[in-house]
Amino acid sequence: MKKLILFLFSILAHAQEKDSVSFSKIHFSYSQTSNFDLDEKGIYADTSLLQFHFPNLKYELIKARADDSQKTAFIAYKTLSKDDKKKIKSIIYHTTQHIEGVYDVNQDRTIYTITRSSKELEQIFHYLNEKFYKFKYKMIVDYKKKKINIIYPSVSYKKNFNEVFRTIVFTDPFEINGSYTFQTEDKSFTNEVQLNKELNKRIVPDEFFSNNNFGVKKIISLEDTKTLINYSYE
Repeated sequence: MKKLILFLFSILAHAQEKDSVSFSKIHFSYSQTSNFDLDEKGIYADTSLLQFHFPNLKYELIKARADDSQKTAFIAYKTLSKDDKKKIKSIIYHTTQHIEGVYDVNQDRTIYTITRSSKELEQIFHYLNEKFYKFKYKMIVDYKKKKINIIYPSVSYKKNFNEVFRTIVFTDPFEINGSYTFQTEDKSFTNEVQLNKELNKRIVPDEFFSNNNFGVKKIISLEDTKTLINYSYE
C-alpha cells in the first residue's frame, strides 16, 4: 500500500513539474509553397487551379505522378504568351516563401520575418526566363493592442484584427480540422486548415483566426500550401 501511495505521489509530482515548466518565447517556421509545379517542360497543376487562372488555355491531362497525385494537368511553356508567363511568375513569387515567427509571451506579440530567397524559386524563374530578386519583410502582430503592422522595405501598413482575422468552421468535435471562407472583390475562397492540439495557439503562419485553441499544422488553399516545419520553446 505504501509503495502504491509513493508511486502515485511520484506521478503527481512529475505531472506538476511538467505543468510548471514555463517559457518566455516560442520560435516557429512555416514553408509556403505554390500549388503550381514547374520543370524544364512546363507547368503542372490541379485542373481547378489552371481553370481559375488560365480559363482560356488548353491543358493536357496526364497520369497522376508519384510525387503529387493532385497535379494532373500540364501546360507546355510554348503555349504561354508573355503575359501568361508574367502572371504565373507573380503568382508563384507571392506564394513561395519562408515564414519565421518569434512569439514573446510577456509582450503577447509575434514578430514575423518572411523571405523569398529559396533555390527552388530561383530555378522556377530560370524556367520562365525571368530575373529573380530576393525579398524580405517583417510583420508585427500585437495581441494586446489587437493590431498588425506589416513592414515592407519601402512602405508599411497597419491593420486591426477585425480586418484580417478569420473564423474556422470545424468539421470535427475536437476542433482540429476545419475550413474558413473569405471574400475578395469578386470571388469567394474556402481554405482547409489543420490544427494540432499539442501546439500553442500562437503558432500560426501569416493567417490569423478568432477561434483557434491550438496551433496551425497546415493550411491548404487553391494557390498554395503552408506547412509547419519546426517549433521550439525558449
